[in-house]
Amino acid sequence: MTLWSGSPGKYTAGYLNVNATDSVTVTNYVYSFSQVVVANHGIVSSVASLSLSTGSPLTINAIVPPAIEEMYGTTNITESSINVAPFPNTTGGILVNITVYAPDAVLNPNVGSNGRNFNVTITNPATHVTTTLTVAEIGNSPYYTGELRVVPAADYSSYAGQRGIISVASGQVNKISVVVDVTTGIAFVNNVQTQFTMTGSSYFYVGSVVAKPTIISSQVVSVSTGQPVTTLTPGQSYEITFAVKNTGNVNATVYAIIEIEVNGTVVTSPAIVITTLSPGQTSFSGTVWTPAAAGTYKVTIILYQNPELSIPYVPGTETLTLTVS
Repeated sequence: MTLWSGSPGKYTAGYLNVNATDSVTVTNYVYSFSQVVVANHGIVSSVASLSLSTGSPLTINAIVPPAIEEMYGTTNITESSINVAPFPNTTGGILVNITVYAPDAVLNPNVGSNGRNFNVTITNPATHVTTTLTVAEIGNSPYYTGELRVVPAADYSSYAGQRGIISVASGQVNKISVVVDVTTGIAFVNNVQTQFTMTGSSYFYVGSVVAKPTIISSQVVSVSTGQPVTTLTPGQSYEITFAVKNTGNVNATVYAIIEIEVNGTVVTSPAIVITTLSPGQTSFSGTVWTPAAAGTYKVTIILYQNPELSIPYVPGTETLTLTVS
């Protein structure tokens, strides 16, 4: 795109020079001709007329905002909290494709290599890192593309000084911004010579915050012997425990409720155990129970996210069947 940099109100035969944001009214003349033809006499009368027809004002806008798209593989992650890039788990990181639709840059002598490429600025506030990425024209189209490398913060130092590299912090969602701000030329706006810039912004997320406590095992231990058992005896006390591990990537507060029932009837007061687990940490939730009679009992643990016990973790339930004889 080439912006006109001539003087306002000066026109050239054959085409109209306009300011970048002018409102232009197009006026055209309509020539009409009518005639009367009588059989065997030919044309007996004719009338020609010239009328003026004025069209509606036409708004001229020479500036087309760029559109930015981010892709991880075949997944469009542009400004989505659902479709996100995963946390990189290797030194090499992951690649995110940045594509910019920028018709104002095409063949523009004010843009890099006569419109063949330009830079975008990429920032991650979570790690306080900013980098630039060069996006190059795809063929002779208004689309420009480049590959951004996303690496763990712990490995970022190995890429010191390199462009097109951004780091991400673990254990949280990283909102990464992509900004285009490129000068495209000079033109007149309201008779004032003005520098034009191609500006636009977008963002994408890396990582999802996942608090995921998972029940990984259970055990019944005799209080009197300290040994695990598989069959219980009436009148004896037992400690029933469940191992809960946080398999997510952020701290998880767990409200665990444990109930014991037989034939659909709860035989103990529900025990509530509250713990906070860091990623990868395991804790044990349990209760001590003394069965009064023989029977088949079900011990159920449910993991909740809130103290009101209204929002369960999914999955977050397990039932242990015990035989008392």
